[in-house]
This record gives sequence, C-alpha cells and structure tokens, in this order.
Amino acid sequence: MSDADSSCAESSPTPAARAPRVLTSTQRAMLAQRLAAARTATTSGPTPRRASGPGNDRASDPVALSSTQEQIWLADRLATGAAAYNAPEAIRFRGPLDIALLQRGLDAALLRHDILRTNYALDNDGIPRQFLNRTITSVPLEVIELVVANRQTHHADDDASEHVGLDAILRTAAAVPFDLEHGCVMRATVVRIAPDDHVVLLVIHHIAIDGWSRAPLWRDITAAY
Repeated sequence: MSDADSSCAESSPTPAARAPRVLTSTQRAMLAQRLAAARTATTSGPTPRRASGPGNDRASDPVALSSTQEQIWLADRLATGAAAYNAPEAIRFRGPLDIALLQRGLDAALLRHDILRTNYALDNDGIPRQFLNRTITSVPLEVIELVVANRQTHHADDDASEHVGLDAILRTAAAVPFDLEHGCVMRATVVRIAPDDHVVLLVIHHIAIDGWSRAPLWRDITAAY
C-alpha cells in the first residue's frame, strides 16, 4: 500500500463483531443428541465421512478443537445458515485502490496464517476436529459499485443516501454465513463509491480470529499490498 493510501485509510461503521456466547444447558443437550446421532451415522453408514487422513490429500491430519473453538463450532451447528459468529470490519480508503494488489495481499495473509485455511468437521468417530485445507489458496473477493449522485453537484441529501446505501451493502455482505467444513473462513468485499473512494469490508468467522488478531492481520495484508 502506498503512503498516500495508508494515510487515508479510516475506520467505517460496520455491524459489530459478536463475542462467543456461552451455550445454555438446553442447547448443550440438543447438541449432545446431534453428536450422538452423528456418531451412530458414521459407524453404521456404508460410507463414513472423513475429515482428513490417508487418501485425502486436501487436508492435514485432524487435531482436537480448543474449548473455545468447540463452543463456537457447536453453536454454529445449532444456528445453521446464521451469521452470529461473523466478525466484520471495514476500512475506508481515500485514494485509488488497486484491486489486484489487494487480492495479492489478502492471499499472502491467508497463506501466512494457517488458521484462515482451517476447516472443521466430524471425524469417523463423530468427534469435531480441525484440519488444514491446502486447497484453499485464495480469499473470496467481491467488488460492488455503489451508485451515488454526481459529486460535483451533490448536496447533504445525497450524502445521507450514500450512507444508507453503503450501510445496507455492508450489512448484507457481513451477514452471509460461512461453510466451516469446506470453505475459507475469511472473505472480503470492496465497495467502490468513486474512483478515489472505497470501503474494504473484511469478514472472518470468529472461530479463526479474536480481537487481538485483527491488527496483525491487517498489517500483513497491507504489507503485501
């Protein structure tokens, strides 16, 4: 990233990241039933699902989840299709933005941090495990054009409309759920407001990041950029 770009980056309001919630006794009981059913299916079914192992060169050997990861994973399984554990953050860039270079920076950060290429699935015994998915080599990146009034003639109402439109786009992008079993747990969206004005939204599943990890990750992305 050029000096001009980095000096013009600023935080932009986005949906707040949610801290992991503690499961209730009822939720734990429901999940215990699901895991028991999954174990039965993997042992009695004709083709048990494999998280990784011999013959599956996409993945590393599976390892156990941490207690925090297991709680997040279980809660995510309860809320299939929801985005309660998406952690979004947006940065606004005043100045030209090279999308190809941004993609390169994102991919470099992805390959640097294995946790961003880690998937989560039940092993043959019905136990949740994590494994490095080596087929994930690029961060999904979408570019969205935000149509606003002519900037040479715009007025206060136009600014308000722009804010509403931008907020709607960011909220929609942040709410798309992740596929923890097969997909990348990080994605990016660029909203182009003008040729010299962009918002970059980075969304990561909370199972792969916490508040302390954000600053180093952004540094890795911008360093590669």
